Amino acid sequence: MDGTATYRDDHPAWRLVQPLLPEPMRTLGHEPDESRWVWRGASVHLDRYEVDDSPLTVVVLHGAGGHGRLLSSAGRMLADAGCSAVMPDLPGYGLTDAPAAMRRYDVWVALVGDLVRAEHERTGRPVALFGMSLGGMLAWDVAASLAPGSVAAVVATNLLDPSDPAVRAGVARFAALGSRIPALLSATPRRLDGLRLSLPLVANAKGIANDPRVARALLADHRGTGNRIAVGFLRSWFAYRPAITPERWRHGPVLLAHPGDDRWTPTALSLPFFRRIAGPTSLVELEHCGHLPMESPGLERLRDALQRFLGPLL
Repeated sequence: MDGTATYRDDHPAWRLVQPLLPEPMRTLGHEPDESRWVWRGASVHLDRYEVDDSPLTVVVLHGAGGHGRLLSSAGRMLADAGCSAVMPDLPGYGLTDAPAAMRRYDVWVALVGDLVRAEHERTGRPVALFGMSLGGMLAWDVAASLAPGSVAAVVATNLLDPSDPAVRAGVARFAALGSRIPALLSATPRRLDGLRLSLPLVANAKGIANDPRVARALLADHRGTGNRIAVGFLRSWFAYRPAITPERWRHGPVLLAHPGDDRWTPTALSLPFFRRIAGPTSLVELEHCGHLPMESPGLERLRDALQRFLGPLL
């Protein structure tokens, strides 16, 4: 991929879903600014909503079926609340140009950790993390990998612990496949880590949105939900263990704003890990929202929860 590609000029597929979203989530005509950040030889694509005089930067993280531009509606919601927002495309997704070897979950953790440091050094502001789908656990893992105080707060729509058998069964296309995935990956030669599988082949990707039209539009984006996931990424995600246990968490407040009608990864899958987190935590259930939270009144409740939760940092 060309390390200078942009959503404005080179990848219009993200626009397909825009007319299907509720008006507050549409960002056509209000697109974020695009830039590049060089990290270990990768050209990382960043979308950004910069708010003058904002006291806080929030890094917004996609999961294994998205990219930063898909989360531009979350970035705009944060900007409306007075926060600057940065949405990176992580290796393997979106317009980031990175070696195939970087399509690993532990690499994602390291990259985002360095992005947190870079954003703090650039502006002097505290940095919070907001992760959606698998990005929720990524946000927690990144904060856990850094020194306490490096991340001001963590927001997640899901907290999917890959060591939990219920999570493995829940995320897979078939529950029986999920329970066998660690053993299957252990038996798979490392030389096949670069093999890329269709996300719908291994996961219930149609559950990304409760509106079938939205799910189809997302699956049509071959750099997002319709992308192929590397075997090495799956291996590294299932094998990843955080730097600390949740019982040793001393890294700032955590908000779990979970979609209440998530038909892919229901709230029950996130609660066991969430309830183990020491320190201040908050739980908000987004009524009627699917995995991609876009339905009322949950969408409005997410906006209000973000403003209340991040308010003390503003």
